[in-house]
Amino acid sequence: MNEDFSATNAELSEVHPNFTGIVADVGMGFRLADFDPNGQPTTGINRIQSELTYNGSDIALKQLVQWDPTMYLNVWVVHSSDGGNGSAFAFYPADVEGSASIYDGVVSSYWAVGRTETAVWTHYKILTHEVGHWANLKHTWGDQSGNQSTAGCGFDDAVEDTPNTIGNTGCDLEAISCGSPDNVQNYMDYSNCSNMFTQGQKERMLATMCSDVAGRNNIWSPENHALVFLQDDFLPRMVYLQTSFSESFSNDGSVDSEIGIELLDLTFGATGTLVEGVDFNSENLPAGTSLSVVVVDSTHATVYLSGQVANHETEDNLDNLELHFTANPFDGVAFEDLYNPSNTNLGLTFLDPYEIVFVDLVDDAHNFFEGRRWTWFTMGSGGADFGFFHYDLVNIKLETYGNGAVCYPGTSNLTPLAFGDLVGPESDITEPGPWYPNQLDLSNPTYTDWNGQTAYAGVQFYRNGNAHYGWIRMRVSEDGRHYYALDMAYNEQPDGPIAMGQVQSPVLAYTQTAFHEAFDNDGSISSERNIDLFGATWTAFDSLGAGSGFDTSELPEGLSAQIERVSDARIRLSFAGQASAHVDDDDVSFNISFDSSLLSDTPNDMALSRSMSLDFADPYAIEYVVVDSTEGIAIANPGNNWKYFSWNVGDANFGLWYINGHFRLETYSKSGVSNEGSNNLSALQEGDTIHSESHWTYFSELETQLVITSPTYTDWNGQTTYAGVKFTMAERFHYGWMRFEVSEDGDMVRLVDYAYNRKPGEEILAGQIYATYGCTDPLALNFNPVAVDDDGTCTYPLDCGEDNVLSLHMFDSYGDGWNGNALDISTTEGELMQSLTLNSGSGGTTEFCLPDGCYTFGAGGGNYLGEISWELFLDSVSVASGAGGESGLFSVNSDCSPFYGCTDEQAFNHDPNALLDDGSCSYPVMGCTDPIALNFAADAEEDDGSCYYDYDVLGCTDESALNHNPNATYDDGSCLYPSLTLDDVASEWCMGDTLWISWSGGNPNTDVYLSLIDINANAAVASLGTVDNTGLHPWVVAVSEAGIPYRIYLAEHPYPPSSWDYGNPFTVSQDCAPAVLGCTDPLACNFEFDATEDDGSCLFTTDALGICGGDCVAD
Repeated sequence: MNEDFSATNAELSEVHPNFTGIVADVGMGFRLADFDPNGQPTTGINRIQSELTYNGSDIALKQLVQWDPTMYLNVWVVHSSDGGNGSAFAFYPADVEGSASIYDGVVSSYWAVGRTETAVWTHYKILTHEVGHWANLKHTWGDQSGNQSTAGCGFDDAVEDTPNTIGNTGCDLEAISCGSPDNVQNYMDYSNCSNMFTQGQKERMLATMCSDVAGRNNIWSPENHALVFLQDDFLPRMVYLQTSFSESFSNDGSVDSEIGIELLDLTFGATGTLVEGVDFNSENLPAGTSLSVVVVDSTHATVYLSGQVANHETEDNLDNLELHFTANPFDGVAFEDLYNPSNTNLGLTFLDPYEIVFVDLVDDAHNFFEGRRWTWFTMGSGGADFGFFHYDLVNIKLETYGNGAVCYPGTSNLTPLAFGDLVGPESDITEPGPWYPNQLDLSNPTYTDWNGQTAYAGVQFYRNGNAHYGWIRMRVSEDGRHYYALDMAYNEQPDGPIAMGQVQSPVLAYTQTAFHEAFDNDGSISSERNIDLFGATWTAFDSLGAGSGFDTSELPEGLSAQIERVSDARIRLSFAGQASAHVDDDDVSFNISFDSSLLSDTPNDMALSRSMSLDFADPYAIEYVVVDSTEGIAIANPGNNWKYFSWNVGDANFGLWYINGHFRLETYSKSGVSNEGSNNLSALQEGDTIHSESHWTYFSELETQLVITSPTYTDWNGQTTYAGVKFTMAERFHYGWMRFEVSEDGDMVRLVDYAYNRKPGEEILAGQIYATYGCTDPLALNFNPVAVDDDGTCTYPLDCGEDNVLSLHMFDSYGDGWNGNALDISTTEGELMQSLTLNSGSGGTTEFCLPDGCYTFGAGGGNYLGEISWELFLDSVSVASGAGGESGLFSVNSDCSPFYGCTDEQAFNHDPNALLDDGSCSYPVMGCTDPIALNFAADAEEDDGSCYYDYDVLGCTDESALNHNPNATYDDGSCLYPSLTLDDVASEWCMGDTLWISWSGGNPNTDVYLSLIDINANAAVASLGTVDNTGLHPWVVAVSEAGIPYRIYLAEHPYPPSSWDYGNPFTVSQDCAPAVLGCTDPLACNFEFDATEDDGSCLFTTDALGICGGDCVAD
């Protein structure tokens, strides 16, 4: 990385001539720290063994260890940066200000770091790329679009000398994507041959490093260097290579753990075991343990802690073990010369009791022939990774990443185990071979035991050197063409067996949570979804509707939910009726929640609700798209040899690529119409039918993808003609065509246009751009002049009579709808006329009627206000627009000027009839009006009480401040206050409980902001309000999802806060045990912490003896 930032890397000789003149020596260098934030010596590397190092996107990883990001650049090297196949990520400085500083730094997968055979060759420069982000560089395509998105030409990276680009992969040095040569070798692109920064990027990074944003200017300051780097030529010191001992995996309080010590500028006098009381002393060891120190060589020793501790759950963790060295074990050094002879904060961490960890693969992992070929899934940070895939059209494999599973003896065929079968140390485990043909078999032509059934696979994996056992429940279709992973579990106890289907406590497992509109496109829902129950049973019933044992919310008008009991462990959810609004923009999320009475033996904290979605389709038609030539969906030899493209619907993703003389269409395992007996893509002519009876071929191996042109196949050469394809959308096949232009010599292929039939399973003709069905009424808005058969989809202009038709365009920047927000439109008298929202997606339009008049608007009421915006039109003319949280006034053919004016009651010209402030308010000039005051303001018209005099003592007059000056007579604004600190709350709560949030610190004269944090998502899910900083605020517990961990966030208001705090984790149960009666008012002298319902017993006075509610008086 130092070579890259100083332009001394060997690859500079390979820079394309177009860019050699702007190669930059950034002038930044990087060095491992010599001292940690506590001033203790360090090698700059923390080696931590933790399940949190499995998934780098888990914020708990950074909470586990992060050094002050204004002093250090933190780099976390983990198993996986995102829990999947991600390489690395970092945040821009402006995104990690204030309370967001916990995110600051770089997270990288281990396989993307280093060039000494540790990183794959395509990614060993990833730290250079991510530190570029850390220093405020964007990707070269600007980051408002994805890599290789055609929209990239419309955006910029804010660096003048980097050419506009859509981004690159591979290493085509002649690539041109936005009308000029791409700087393919730029570190901020995605190519695999990056080797340079530009002068403009250097200037942007150095400007950032000189800015106080995220404290970047402090990191390289002399003051910080003096704290983090060694300033002396010689300093005898010890580096502790770990900070904590650990309980053994027996999980019985046993400790047999070690910490390494490395000496710097210091040596041991001899090897062997040191003598306590002579060479060292230890303090604060827990009862039942002892500490010893063994010198390994002249500069290394190992500290051992052994024994057994009585209390050993995570809440018993220790951080105050002490180790004090004398000068005796060291060679030729006086005690006073030792920099750090003592360590007073060594830790001892314990394990919570082992559990069975259950993972529901909601929206089950699902592959199928002629479609999705590969799916990765995981048990999470404490478990193992898996994947399944098929190849050669017939072989279905379970990828275990080297871990084993129960197979039939002598084979790699996974044994379909039954519920209750045991897997453990006594099981016969088969390990896979080294490459994909040798992975474990789920189904193939000679092994069909899984076909047509749902069963369990018993698996074994290793964590921290210990074997663990688990199960995966999978299903294979009768014909062996579809296969699913449904859910899984594992035993945290090393070598602990597990029964198939075993869980720690009852839990609901869901199949897919998206329900699709029926084929008839009439608003009815054809999907049915199973909901399985582990660890308990469903009570006896045949079928139930919503309101009888379960409830649904946010369902569209016309639909009702029903459940059917299939077995003791399974129910099936379906829908009756037809949604009155059912185009694509009407997609909606809904919530289903079950009453605990429907289940046997359910714990109080069991999650009984789930968010699901309804997916509607637009009226069926032919969707036709002309490809803009500037998108560059083309390949050539010589030239760009690979181009990915997408139709942005279903799984219609494709690629063009050239390899070994062949131009191929990458279908990602989907089918194409080919010549019989070959994998040559058929050159269809206009009018050829593409349907289920076409000759379909698909291949899943790279070298067998469909051929467009090659030395032995030239049907396409010199033509612009059609290819037939099929893809899936909402679990159904659709047919389409693509038109390719192929050069006469067969050395270039370009996509010209494409079309597909939105009606599932219906044929399309090559070149067809209109459907033969549709609306045949010329008066309708969606009249189709080429339609022959009317399909009943005609829509007509809104009839408002004498009123006006208004059109509202709604937008959501995140693309998930308005999240409960709505635009409310009311008369000036306050009568609500319309409440409009966007249920899902990134945009939508609706029409409504209003008579002439003046109207007020306000947008809000839900979450993520910053994502929403809108614009309102009357006769195609914009009459109002706004964003979340904004309010205002607009006119519909009326004079609304009487409603504008000064709305501030404190102003001279306050207008009590004004509804919207027009900025006309005028105010007196405030200030000190006393001529003898030191701060007399000659232009002041009204005294504001701010006068001070030569006899005043300036300082902090607030007695609650840290720097209160009892002699001060005039407050000068210098008061400092303790940091905000939240008090712990109980770890379990029930819906409807009153949780008294209490805290200390902060300025008592200002406001604080409270919000609820979903710990798993690491996101705020609800605002609890902006309140006075009284140290106490009640919250009636209400969450959208029970059973997951939450915590409270507290911060000074307004933003950005200088002080904030996070509370301890807690969970919320849907259904709870009977209320605990007592006094729930924390101000009462008989307040009961565990009480959940107030019984009116609160007392607020104590007698002379200090007895709450007593009647003793002092005589």
